[in-house]
Amino acid sequence: MSDLSSLGDAFDPATFRSVMSSYPTGVTIVSAAAEDGTLCGMTANSFTSVSLDPPIVLVCSQIGARTCEAAKTSGRFAIHVLAHDQISSARAFVGFHAPRFDAVSHHLDEEGVPILDHWLALLVCKLHEVVRVGDHDVMFGLVERCGRADETPLLFHESALRMLPRLPALAVKGGPLSLEDDEDLNDPLVRVLAPLG
Repeated sequence: MSDLSSLGDAFDPATFRSVMSSYPTGVTIVSAAAEDGTLCGMTANSFTSVSLDPPIVLVCSQIGARTCEAAKTSGRFAIHVLAHDQISSARAFVGFHAPRFDAVSHHLDEEGVPILDHWLALLVCKLHEVVRVGDHDVMFGLVERCGRADETPLLFHESALRMLPRLPALAVKGGPLSLEDDEDLNDPLVRVLAPLG
């Protein structure tokens, strides 16, 4: 049972970081091309779906990040969800002097967006909007093309990259969920997380 007495009276940034690290996420590489043709990319885990109709996703970046600035000028970017065997790719896009595209095989699509040759899932987006929130820019992308491969994901949890073995689906106690059980299951984005039996 969680201990509410462990909550402090005042907000603590270090505790906030620790709390957020307890939430496991996937790992993505976001890519875009700058006006001068420079290929930009960053590893990011602040990524989620926003809308199904129209298909919109978001990814967060620090203010001034080169990849975000390139997406702003070009109007396009790609999000690569990484597979379990792409730890070296994830690390290749972290840090100002990281090797990035020198370390991974890639190509340019017809719009000039750099696309990695290996990924678990890929979303190619047209920039829909950028909103500045706190110390980050939130990029909203209208998904124009997407696809996925049948592999296990790379995860980020407790500030470390981790691999998830392919596990059998958990059985829901009392049988499969149905739309009658929970009104939220009418939301197609929720249904992705809790697929019907």
